[in-house]
Amino acid sequence: LYKHRQENLGLEHPKTLSTRGMLIALCRATKQADLLLPLQLLVSKEAAEEHGEIDPRSIHAKRLVARLHQQVGNEDLAQEILIQCEELERRAKKDQTVDQRMAAAKIQHNLCVKLFRAYHFEEASDLAERTLTEKQLLLPDGDPSIMATLDLISVLHRAEGRIDQAIEVSREVLQWHRKTHGDLVNKTMIVQERLGKLLLTSDEPEQGEELLQQVYETWKVERGPGDPYTIGVRSRLRDYNRKTMQYEKWLPFEKITYQEKVERYGAASDHVVTYRDTLAAVHAGLKDYDSAMALYRWQLASLTERLGAVDEATMTTAQRLALCLREAGKRDESEKLLLDMLKLSTTECGPTHKKTRELQNSLAWSYIVWGEPKRGIAIAKPLCDLEDKLGEPNSYHLDTLAEGYFAIGDASTAYKLGHRAVSLPNVHPTMLERLEGYCQALDGSPTDTSESLVKF
Repeated sequence: LYKHRQENLGLEHPKTLSTRGMLIALCRATKQADLLLPLQLLVSKEAAEEHGEIDPRSIHAKRLVARLHQQVGNEDLAQEILIQCEELERRAKKDQTVDQRMAAAKIQHNLCVKLFRAYHFEEASDLAERTLTEKQLLLPDGDPSIMATLDLISVLHRAEGRIDQAIEVSREVLQWHRKTHGDLVNKTMIVQERLGKLLLTSDEPEQGEELLQQVYETWKVERGPGDPYTIGVRSRLRDYNRKTMQYEKWLPFEKITYQEKVERYGAASDHVVTYRDTLAAVHAGLKDYDSAMALYRWQLASLTERLGAVDEATMTTAQRLALCLREAGKRDESEKLLLDMLKLSTTECGPTHKKTRELQNSLAWSYIVWGEPKRGIAIAKPLCDLEDKLGEPNSYHLDTLAEGYFAIGDASTAYKLGHRAVSLPNVHPTMLERLEGYCQALDGSPTDTSESLVKF
């Protein structure tokens, strides 16, 4: 298409240029440097003609030509072009006034933003560092323009996975905003929110949570609870509390989300189902079993009426209600519900269906909890054998079987099964805690246990 338009419409026609832009984007995305090089040469030539060869946009385009030559193996030519770029930059600094150099630095900054938005992070990072150096030469420490580029560098560090560097730069930018604008103004809060999100993924998540909580409380007043920014921070805090199982902090956020969904879609809507399940799980985590069971029962009745008893969503809710009943000490009702659902799933879905196997595991674990580990093993062992035969071993089901053997005093078998469980995907931290317990019960703990814990 590009060749056709080039021949029939000419190089400068808007449709030709548009097609060339798409072709450049495709070549970048597929890393085809040999196809991209002649296109970038055209872009570089046009930039120099339009803006002048010492303009930062022209120099950047020329640097990309050098990078492409490196990628196709023309190392000598690439170095020659890079030397030309350095010379052009020296000329620009020598011939231009401070104001002109500052204008050029702003152009570079804007170009960095464009590259970032186009996902060209490496190019954007390289240009941003050079822009920062130029601004630091021209402007006093703490100038807003320097901080803007530092803020962009922090974002680029995060985009390329350099979290520690991103945190370091973000802290510097946040400190400047607090000193210049104050703690609670919007600009400061935006930087603080970004730093908080970074810290949640680092080894300082508690500090990240604290920063985000401050942002949430501020924006809830200043922007309103329904503002997209406020909702975004609230969602981030809710997810963090969920992952860390901080139920008391998690519950208020989940209640707000649940109420919003009910008001928007109606209590019987499919959109509300997931949130009602989650809200029930939070109540159960706080040992508020009455509230949890009430939500599960309401949902079970609703799903049974709308979808039928055999639907997977209905059976999942019934399973969760049964486990909640177990934790609340209502064994008879829990056991009956699990047995009924297992019979239904086996009949309607088949003995190898995923839901049938999940229900078997829940029943096996329940018997272990109720002090009948042999009955648990009698269910869990055939289940694990079946999954081995199917080629679908399950870490949670092996963990249940291991706990059953440990409960009858067979720590050696428990260790072997537990060790196999943690070698599979979807490992939960409690599996490793139990594995450690099995090792401690053995005479002379296996040496690879600590390695498994470190690997996890």
